[in-house]
Amino acid sequence: MPLYVCNSVQGTISEEAKEKIAAEITSIQCEVIGSRSDLVHMFFFEDAPQRPLNGMRVLLFGSIRGERSDEEKHALAVQMKRSIQTHADVALNEIIVDVSDVPSGWVLEGSGTLLQP
Repeated sequence: MPLYVCNSVQGTISEEAKEKIAAEITSIQCEVIGSRSDLVHMFFFEDAPQRPLNGMRVLLFGSIRGERSDEEKHALAVQMKRSIQTHADVALNEIIVDVSDVPSGWVLEGSGTLLQP
């Protein structure tokens, strides 16, 4: 269920860096939340008509199943921001990471509604 969408200024994140970031974000999601790796999805795009929020170079938006603690969401955001910084060589102050809850009853996966954790 976890879905991450990364919008960046064109040319900011190389194809090689995208692969590393996607792998690391999957690992972080699995370690912090306990998700199965095959259920973590990551999208990158650079052709959005607008730059990331507030003139930043990278915006990572994640939607995860609700009922997660603020501490878990904070840990995800901090670690994912560092991953982007490391692999894309972008300053931390040019990266926005936002992790948002989605109530489990709103999501269908496979043939059924997600269960609460």
